[in-house]
Amino acid sequence: MQKIKFNYVFDKTYNPHFIIGVHGSINPNNLIVMNFFNERIPLPNSTTYELSAEGEIKEETAVNSPVSEDNTIDIIRFIETGITLDINSAKQIRDWLSDQIEILDKQ
Repeated sequence: MQKIKFNYVFDKTYNPHFIIGVHGSINPNNLIVMNFFNERIPLPNSTTYELSAEGEIKEETAVNSPVSEDNTIDIIRFIETGITLDINSAKQIRDWLSDQIEILDKQ
């Protein structure tokens, strides 16, 4: 019986990302477009602290953060990466994910 071996080559910039969601759709070429994101609250533009006589940082005295005018809570969805795939690749990934979920459910 013949065998085939796949060798994996990693780019120097390879860096796995933690994601919590995906947004996407089907594009005009009938390919699935998926954009993966992580969520966080907005960071302040600046913070101000009191200093002790010795120059040590003491308590925070002011936070300059972006505020919505209508009191809406802002959440930043930072898009980490995106992929485009055909239906066959999507089904293979779906099946692989189902297998991984099944393994975790049994633990």
